[in-house]
Amino acid sequence: MVTTTSIISYNALLSSQELVLDTPAYTAPQCSMAVSTNGTVSDRRSGDFTKRSAQTNFPTAKLLIELILYITGIDKPKIINLLNRTLTKKSQELQPLLTNLCRFASEHACPSCVDSRPVPKTVLDSRIRLSHSETWRGFKLPVISVSNSGRLGNLMSEYSTIFALNKIYNVSTVLLPPFSKLLHKYFTGISLPTIEGSEKNEWKTLTGEFRQKRSCKTLQLAAAGLLGPTPVMFADFLMDMSLVNAFKEEVRQEFTFHKSTLEKATARLQDVKKMVQLDDKNERMTVVGVHVRLTDYQNHMNKMYKVYNITSSYEDYLRRAVGSFTSQFPNSVFLVTSDNAKQTQDMFKRFTLRNVFVMKGTADEDMCLLTLCDHNIITFGTFGFWAGYLGRGITIYPDLNDPKIEYPTSRPFYEKAQINTFVPVLFR
Repeated sequence: MVTTTSIISYNALLSSQELVLDTPAYTAPQCSMAVSTNGTVSDRRSGDFTKRSAQTNFPTAKLLIELILYITGIDKPKIINLLNRTLTKKSQELQPLLTNLCRFASEHACPSCVDSRPVPKTVLDSRIRLSHSETWRGFKLPVISVSNSGRLGNLMSEYSTIFALNKIYNVSTVLLPPFSKLLHKYFTGISLPTIEGSEKNEWKTLTGEFRQKRSCKTLQLAAAGLLGPTPVMFADFLMDMSLVNAFKEEVRQEFTFHKSTLEKATARLQDVKKMVQLDDKNERMTVVGVHVRLTDYQNHMNKMYKVYNITSSYEDYLRRAVGSFTSQFPNSVFLVTSDNAKQTQDMFKRFTLRNVFVMKGTADEDMCLLTLCDHNIITFGTFGFWAGYLGRGITIYPDLNDPKIEYPTSRPFYEKAQINTFVPVLFR
């Protein structure tokens, strides 16, 4: 709540380089946020802001910090201290940033605003950044990286997110040797450099933000140089589709499978096609890849998102998803992959489909195979997402139809990222 005697809208800030208030009443269109002369940000739902006469100069660094914290919702003292220290030292460079951020807040970040920007949807205007002259281990600071967490789909999500940040902010982005080794094991297109010899205590580590808030806002501030000239390690599961999808074709090139993997997947597909029994030989065969994530995900969805009994719900969802293809394409063929092939095979037997083939390969072989299919059906998990994203045609995914469940590959996230090749089908 604003308690000072002077309130100014973000729009009004744009017209004042001195930031001294002595103007008549102002009505701010399409904006419901305001800032007071002591740098406090308020939320004014009416959209009308009355400015009373005052002669107080705004401290630019303080106001910029308050706006950044208001827009991002970041509340960790460690991050606020870094932000404060960095902006205070750069006070002479902040006026253009403040001007751009005021405009951004009025147009995209107020409660009554609709963020209609194309991807990448950065947490702040991507022009809100600071340059630093310092270097570290041969790289210009800041340097950002991410620890490798999880299996193949997680690794791809983590890599692609920092790859996108590199493109957006032109920030030094590196891989630690273990992460680099894993990615090069699967893909030939990995372009981010590997940093050798760094020690754990040299990095400022960010943890918990994505798991808790489905956000990498703090990492974006670091990439923009707003947390200072420092190496930053994001030690958390990470996936921001709204950043990644802005660079779809480049990301797809990064995840180019090794030639031997592609040849093996192609041979597996051709072997299946030889065994297919077509109902109508005059109709084109439509190959639909399916990935069913089981094993650890039953407990994961229960514990993290309060989504219970996914195995029993999978069957009804998959029946609907399969039916959407068989109704349109009489010669549908289903290539099914899973981390529990036996349970998945038993499930598909109950569908009484003629052309279902349960495939068993390594993770990269199965994903590569799915990318060769005409369309895909996926369940939960990042593995399925990447199979569909690198693949062809459309990808059907389970729609939880519950805005309170902030699952990172649920409908709101696909819509925010403007991924239009993924089609929701009700999970329950």
